[in-house]
Amino acid sequence: VGEKTGIEAALQQIATAARPVLLLDMGDNVGGGGRANNLALLQALEESAMYPYFVCVCDPEAVRRAERHQPGQSFDLTIAGTVGESPATCRIEATLLRLTDGEFEESHPRHGGEIRFQMGRTAVVSTPRGSVLMLTSRRVMPFSLQQLISHGIDPVEFDAIVAKGVNAPIAAYAPVCPTLIQVDTPGVTQADMTRFAYLHRRRPLFPFER
Repeated sequence: VGEKTGIEAALQQIATAARPVLLLDMGDNVGGGGRANNLALLQALEESAMYPYFVCVCDPEAVRRAERHQPGQSFDLTIAGTVGESPATCRIEATLLRLTDGEFEESHPRHGGEIRFQMGRTAVVSTPRGSVLMLTSRRVMPFSLQQLISHGIDPVEFDAIVAKGVNAPIAAYAPVCPTLIQVDTPGVTQADMTRFAYLHRRRPLFPFER
């Protein structure tokens, strides 16, 4: 029941923080079972229109739609995912930067000792405000900066980087992100347990009843 930082408060902190700011998407912790498609932070960053950002979302259908275009071409792209347990979408004006097989390597073993990663077919797109989205066909834990660097993305170019984890991504991102914020986002791995729907629990049970 400790103090938690919501999405709005996290975005307000970016204005005065040393950048890039690492926004840890606690509700979509891939290593904890998150789907890697929580759009809550993406929607908030798009609506604020204040900060160039990087975010990686697993959406195989969006990748297939991007494959219909050539690098440099612009098109309307709808990304499908969730916010909490509810289906959600985010529409952006995308410019295709590159299509890849989604494979990359990390020279220094990180969380779990993994050094080889496979994201499946992957599309990298940019937005008119200088943000970059990586769309993958498979869920991949954000344990390596090579996920960005190997795809021609310089992490220091952004004001905010979204990593779908809680603690494990810190080892990879801390060297380039002077500010880290664990964001209390809704989702299957959300930090606020009172927001889950419980079918069977005893009463009273802290922190529901005091």
